[in-house]
Amino acid sequence: MTHSPPTIMLILWSAWVMQAVLSAWKVRQFRRLYDRPRREALQSHCPSTAVIVPFKGVDQDLVNGIAGLCEQDYPSYELLAVVESPEDPAHRVLTEQFKRYPHRHTRVLIAGPAGPNEGQKVHNQLFAIDHLLSQDPGQGAQPEVWAFADSDAVPGPNWLRDLVGPLLQEDKTGVTTGYRWLIPVPPEAPTETDAFATGHSYDGATIWSHLASIMNSSVACLMGKDRFSHAWGGSMALTAKTAKRGDLRGRLAGALCDDYQFSRLGRDLGLRIYFAPRCLVATPVNFDLAGLINFAHRQYLLTRVYAPGLFILALAMTSLYIIGWTSATAWLLASVLTDPSSGGWRWPTAAIACVFTANQVRSSLRRQVVSKALGNQVIDQLRTTLRIERWAPFIWMTLHWLLIVCSAFGRTMRWRGIRYRLWAPQRVERID
Repeated sequence: MTHSPPTIMLILWSAWVMQAVLSAWKVRQFRRLYDRPRREALQSHCPSTAVIVPFKGVDQDLVNGIAGLCEQDYPSYELLAVVESPEDPAHRVLTEQFKRYPHRHTRVLIAGPAGPNEGQKVHNQLFAIDHLLSQDPGQGAQPEVWAFADSDAVPGPNWLRDLVGPLLQEDKTGVTTGYRWLIPVPPEAPTETDAFATGHSYDGATIWSHLASIMNSSVACLMGKDRFSHAWGGSMALTAKTAKRGDLRGRLAGALCDDYQFSRLGRDLGLRIYFAPRCLVATPVNFDLAGLINFAHRQYLLTRVYAPGLFILALAMTSLYIIGWTSATAWLLASVLTDPSSGGWRWPTAAIACVFTANQVRSSLRRQVVSKALGNQVIDQLRTTLRIERWAPFIWMTLHWLLIVCSAFGRTMRWRGIRYRLWAPQRVERID
């Protein structure tokens, strides 16, 4: 083992190095999206829009999220907040906060409980869609665009304009989307003051929140090219015409996951899924270990059912990193400890050095992404996160791999306090 490594090991380490280099290159491509100026034609394209947001419970930064939705720099939009019942704690917060924006066209819709074969989020969305479809055209123009958002995100003032503008090319673009960047916050973080604006210190967030942010950012930086982009439920938009032509309502019926169904709609119509980089949304999170496991299991179980090819790719990429790092380190240590004069340590040392360098470049580029997309203040909030991402890649990659492997088994998940069994993309069973 201490002599020159066999060919299979050299191939493995070469693939490992290539993966690290490509990862850094992909983050560089993602960062370059923020160097492009806003296109005036897209910014001025502001058709009437309905923004649909399902709510359940009180999220980490609910008040700021509502404020962000109500304070959009957009001339004409209707905000439809959908809850299961008036007893939902979010209902009280919504009605109170909407009073602060009398100039906005806001409405709280009561969708009622989902059926035994429905997800509550999609049920709420379908209720809002039916509300829009039932509007009498004679009572006024119906919205030309349907936009969708999640209740736990805090959108910036230009979010809706940046999301809707690219739909100007309706014959090419089927769905526009943003994505999230998870911001770790401590359990005592305020939810009713604008912590992002006041510079509130976020020191004290759990290590599990930091790890969730790192793993999520590795997925976020894959967005950009149409073939890699997929719709994300926290920021999606499409024209009402496209929604009707692609039978959006039929695609959501019986589904637990909304965003993958939006992606399928666009691709089935031969239209692109356009990633709007300035719709990257800061999303506060506070996870303990159980919360992180539940979050990751849900995300990857949904991916396994709705996009199995993407799930296999994620498992393969994380497996390659773990195997590459472990085998190179083991060979290096064995060579140095048993027979350093043989030179068997040179190949794994070179591989480790190359991967380490690529990781440093990738980490620096991710920091630049945060600065350009979310502002320098968010860098301060992510200081610990970025440090872990830079210096402990094997730890968080190993955890990432374990979470993916665990989600490869079983079909049950818990989402917003409700347990589901997911049999197929449009076959879900509520089991409690």
